[in-house]
Amino acid sequence: MQRYQLCLYWGPRKQSMHDRAECVVKTFRLLRGAHEAFASWHEKAMSRSSALMNPIETESYAVACQLLERGQNRDRKNHVISDLGSTLSLWNGHDYDALAATISITCGLHCRIPGVGSNCVVLELPPDLGPLENSQEMASLLLSLASIWRPDKAMVYSSAAVARWNYVIGWLFPDWILYTTEPRITQITNIPGVQLQSVGNAWMVVLNDTPPNADDPIHGKMVVMIRDELERLNL
Repeated sequence: MQRYQLCLYWGPRKQSMHDRAECVVKTFRLLRGAHEAFASWHEKAMSRSSALMNPIETESYAVACQLLERGQNRDRKNHVISDLGSTLSLWNGHDYDALAATISITCGLHCRIPGVGSNCVVLELPPDLGPLENSQEMASLLLSLASIWRPDKAMVYSSAAVARWNYVIGWLFPDWILYTTEPRITQITNIPGVQLQSVGNAWMVVLNDTPPNADDPIHGKMVVMIRDELERLNL
């Protein structure tokens, strides 16, 4: 069974701890209503059993602040490196089954030195997508997350597509759903079956009504055409 990820990326953006925590709480509140796999979350621990004993109150502002403060990078003297923001990583307590899911969030990073990474939300979706198998439901979840985090780009893609097309993490990658605030994408007009949707100050492309198969030659042809256009436009 193919696994899918929903990812949002944005560049350096200074963000107060208060704003980071509010976005985190809104994110988990949204996820809880999107799929049963997102009902509870846990921090990783020395053993699975000990981790499961302590579910995280992800919709608590105070808990979100604690997680984000603990997820700050520190130097050798234990001083916070504020430019690097905060990172938190949680899993939903399921291992290798139909509901297994993880999430990683980096926010508040505002360092402009190349190679330090970027702000992002990376949601590893459960193998059983449930209602999210419908592209409209998946697109709605993506747009709702985008309204919280205001990313420069967002995508939904499969791990099989990543391997097949040698995707570089963080680049704009067409597989199932593609979202960007870059207006140059409107120059993609010559690919049959591909329609750009204007969504506020961004644009979205939905390539399939249902989760695409990376081995489908028709889908693969569309991926190659869009990828070539993105490269031509330097996106």
